[in-house]
Amino acid sequence: MRRTLALLLLLLAPGCLLSFELPADGGPPPATGPHALQGERVTDMATQRTITATLAQTTAGNLLVAVASWNLNGNAFGTATDSLGNTYHEATQQMDPGSRQALAMFYAVNPVGGDATMTVTLSEVACCRRLIVLEYAGVATEAPLDQVATNLGTGAAATSGSLTTTRPGELLLAALYLDGVAVVGTPTDGFTAGLALPDVMTAAAVQAAPGPVSAGFALEPAADYMCHLVAFRPR
Repeated sequence: MRRTLALLLLLLAPGCLLSFELPADGGPPPATGPHALQGERVTDMATQRTITATLAQTTAGNLLVAVASWNLNGNAFGTATDSLGNTYHEATQQMDPGSRQALAMFYAVNPVGGDATMTVTLSEVACCRRLIVLEYAGVATEAPLDQVATNLGTGAAATSGSLTTTRPGELLLAALYLDGVAVVGTPTDGFTAGLALPDVMTAAAVQAAPGPVSAGFALEPAADYMCHLVAFRPR
């Protein structure tokens, strides 16, 4: 009979403990709370209105997220859809007139499951479109979005600005656009790097206790940036 042992980990807030079971043979603990299942990334340098990426065999009830960036042509804005008919909501969408770039994050609760071809459609044609799509489990299936923060700036330290979460165990998902493909961004503030493209990257964390939080990235060299942070409530 397989034996397991219980571990207690001290998290961010004093007195806040999380317990889970770890197999006695040293295997990984079972996933609890919000956690990533899969992701895909696509770059399309042609001048068009759409960009697509597919997540295979998504699970009903999970959160789907699309992170998109594009060159501004006029004031092109984006919307998201998928092949399963899910309804996507805009979490963030920001335009930087200086770098002539846009960055947006969209999300949907997936009630059906199955192969999801996710499409971001722009109001005008644009080049240099990039798309990162993600599937997360353990996120609330009703009203999952809690708070958002967006920021644009210049320097060697990018920040999203602060938001204040309202529940313990929230998923924090950050997106960073960098003006320059030679710039390297490294997540700070306890975030773990996720999928990335030449000038767009993601990072994530789970916040143990509710309260103020921001996402940060160390940049090498310094660059213009847009940095977004979205907090999703746990299930």
